[in-house]
Amino acid sequence: MPAPKPIAGRYEVLETLFADERGEELRARDLTLGREVLLVRRPCAVQLDGRVAVERALREARALAGLRHAAIQKLHDVLEDESGPTLVLEPVAGETLEAVLAREQKLEPEEVRRLGIELADALASVHAAGAVHRDVGERTIVVRGDGSPCLTGFRLAKPATLSGATSIQYGQVESVAGCKERVVLPLHPAPEQLAGEPASARTDLFALACVLYRALTGREAMPAHLTGGWRQATDPARLVPGTPPVLAKQIMASLARSPIGRPQSAIELRDALRAEKPASARTTGPESRSRGAGVGLGLAALVALALLGWRFWPRAEAPSGERGLAANTANAATAQSAFASGFRESHALLIGIGEVYKRNGFPPLANAVRDVEALDEALRSSSADRWQTRLLREEECSFDGIRAALAELEAKLEPEDRALVYFAGHGEPHERSDSSGWLIPADAETAARDPARLHWLPFDAFARFLTDASAKHVLLAMDCCYGGRLAATRAAGASAYKARFTTEPASVVLASGRANEKVSDGSIGQHSPFAETFLEALKPGAGAFTSGMLYSAMLKRFTDLDLPQTPVIDHPKPGAGGEFVFLLGD
Repeated sequence: MPAPKPIAGRYEVLETLFADERGEELRARDLTLGREVLLVRRPCAVQLDGRVAVERALREARALAGLRHAAIQKLHDVLEDESGPTLVLEPVAGETLEAVLAREQKLEPEEVRRLGIELADALASVHAAGAVHRDVGERTIVVRGDGSPCLTGFRLAKPATLSGATSIQYGQVESVAGCKERVVLPLHPAPEQLAGEPASARTDLFALACVLYRALTGREAMPAHLTGGWRQATDPARLVPGTPPVLAKQIMASLARSPIGRPQSAIELRDALRAEKPASARTTGPESRSRGAGVGLGLAALVALALLGWRFWPRAEAPSGERGLAANTANAATAQSAFASGFRESHALLIGIGEVYKRNGFPPLANAVRDVEALDEALRSSSADRWQTRLLREEECSFDGIRAALAELEAKLEPEDRALVYFAGHGEPHERSDSSGWLIPADAETAARDPARLHWLPFDAFARFLTDASAKHVLLAMDCCYGGRLAATRAAGASAYKARFTTEPASVVLASGRANEKVSDGSIGQHSPFAETFLEALKPGAGAFTSGMLYSAMLKRFTDLDLPQTPVIDHPKPGAGGEFVFLLGD
């Protein structure tokens, strides 16, 4: 019998390591480069997932193929033929962390901290490439002979926003055209996955925290998580004397029920674990956005990206312009399941200031008013949501006008209402504080003309609205420089596991940049990247989405555009741990 032809004319199969109705794993030799590789094939992918889903997953896999990180299994190539996609992976020598813990029971605290640092750094690279691992666990972490970890398990599953791995239908068998496959159950599914929400970067952080907890304590963080409902894990410092405080603190933060309560990113988790002691304060939160004349994303942008620790890849052309006094320069995921709103009324206050700024010495903004006008139209045309919108533009956005509109909105809100406040304009930081600053109304004078800043609107005015508004769901969207300073605190996880984020009280700040970042105003005559993400999400027929999903879409969009800004989402009102929900119909 003649030997089988090499796969894709290049890969000679040496051994079948695993095979069933879901697919197969093959040990093979790359005849071109003379190296051994691991081939992972899913012949059923096209029938089960559909052509569009497979193509989207292929794009994600190809993005991962560019990653080169010591703690990530290398994905050399992605092949496709009529039978489906094939991953060409680096073979990793070692034993799984699951096998190590079965033998050792648990690891020393400092070893766990080092493990967390290396794996968080690996996940930061994965997330920067626009992907989510979705199955971080002891089985997908291989410990090499020198003790270093390697993150594996990059199987070609469904895309993050449509994945069966994010559904509550765990363990069910899908069958299409005679092709059967059991939906993969992640070892450590996050609460939002069990609630049918899409996986995000913070989903991976939850799973990593579960891994670190078991490695540190020898026990599961939440053994009844899947069957007995939500119950917060015991602080590992109580179980293992001598645990570094920062390690215990970050594990517990990453195990928060709501994604909003977890670290902002894998970078934040990594840097916190590197610290000798917990930082006294985190610099998280939206930054105020300023709009003005644009500059290219040159050396300054590259320095900013390097400081953030992200690995960006060449993608779409970045928009020009920023929203700040020193003027420089993805489609949102949608839910597959229906959300029960329970809202009495929905109110939106949309504030946009652009050309009128130049009267008082500030750089004019080309797109701010366009942004709020487009958002107003999108909200009012929603077939499922009935929004009562109020649009303030240019001269209407005076110091007194904005304050009066906020007070009027606060006065009419009832406990079962929903409120969205959206500001597009200039923001300015406080010179001596990293947690305060101002929004610039239409009638404000520059500091040179008015050193007392009598008509500058303090961020505190909006923070008080978040705290005092009686509505069930409140979303404060800040598309201005330094707006991240409004996100000063984090919410605790909700006590009842069965209650979804969408039915709990919510008080959310979503900003287009961090506390000390300027943000893009977008190309002249278009929209800012922040507003574009809103508008994409608000398209008719988009189903439903939450503020957390909107944040994930912004993070990907900003990465795709190579923008030197990072969106921020946070929860400044303790006890309101839900998600702001948009309902747009089917």
